[in-house]
Amino acid sequence: RLPFLCLPNHRLECIWHNLCAEFSIKSRHHASTRRQTQLQMTTIVGQKRDREEYYEEDTQEIKMDPCEELPQEMFVTILVQLTLSELRNCLFVCKNWKESCEDRIIWHSLCNSLWRDKIYVPQSIKEKEMRDPKGAYFESIRDSKREHISEEELCSFSWDFRFKEAAGEDWINRDPWWNGKKVMKHRYFPDHKCEIIKGDDAQEFPEYAQLERRWRWIDSAAGKTGPCGSFLQVNNYPPYVFSRHTNWGFIMQSCWVLLTSFDMPEKGACKELEDENLKVTTKMMQQEAMAYNIGVQLPDFQNLPIQLLLQLFDNEEDEDVVDEIINNILTDTDDEEEEGGDGEEEEEEEVTEDY
Repeated sequence: RLPFLCLPNHRLECIWHNLCAEFSIKSRHHASTRRQTQLQMTTIVGQKRDREEYYEEDTQEIKMDPCEELPQEMFVTILVQLTLSELRNCLFVCKNWKESCEDRIIWHSLCNSLWRDKIYVPQSIKEKEMRDPKGAYFESIRDSKREHISEEELCSFSWDFRFKEAAGEDWINRDPWWNGKKVMKHRYFPDHKCEIIKGDDAQEFPEYAQLERRWRWIDSAAGKTGPCGSFLQVNNYPPYVFSRHTNWGFIMQSCWVLLTSFDMPEKGACKELEDENLKVTTKMMQQEAMAYNIGVQLPDFQNLPIQLLLQLFDNEEDEDVVDEIINNILTDTDDEEEEGGDGEEEEEEEVTEDY
């Protein structure tokens, strides 16, 4: 008796033919006809009835359960050919089928299939795959959504670098990626130093690349907060925000630059990495960009007196930016001013009126 299996007919026929080929299970044909016997399924969904699979030849039925009739290792060989969604259906057939679907060989195969085109799978998960392939499979999927990085991971990669178009025409004209050449690379070290490596020996080394660089973790950027390893800043440049590519590689970007932990595709080769599809923009990093332009690091920039900010940004184009910055500063200090009494409240009103 073969239990009901919720799979498409063409998949069932494939499994049946594999069983016939592997174990010489031959079906009998009626002498008076040339037609092939077919595998038919009776699908009963949502009802508590017996689930059966029928192999019909004229009026004679042949019923069998390959999980019981075949050796365990042979049945597992057939299950390895199934996709994850099909394998999930098999789990609900019966207890014997569920035990067969938990076989390590099947999950080793699924891990290899899933990781085949992925850029990065943590070494700890690869090691776990040897002793618990099913656990490693699902843990790798969860890890692919992680948008923070460890110091060990940061220092293990050689990061491909390019400017975004928002950095300005002067910068992109000097950028090898924009000119169809090998990209520059960044390396980060445990002593918090950062090194820039030329794409090729003939490439001119830009002046900014000769400056000493040091990196550090920060708590927030672009209006977001996250666990340690979510944001990184080099010197007083606008900070980098970490995210993941669909190939499971890491992306590090600010409003002006983009870095990848894998080989950066050429211009136009990957829509996901084109400027218009990147999530971090100059609008999201207004404060960070302004702080860099006047040579101040965050959060010191947020603590500048309001009157000084007004003097620094007297351009009409910056009026909205200044307005937003001042509102943020006033909002952040509301609690302190309320505790300070009526005198401080009057002082805040005077400052606002002056603005």
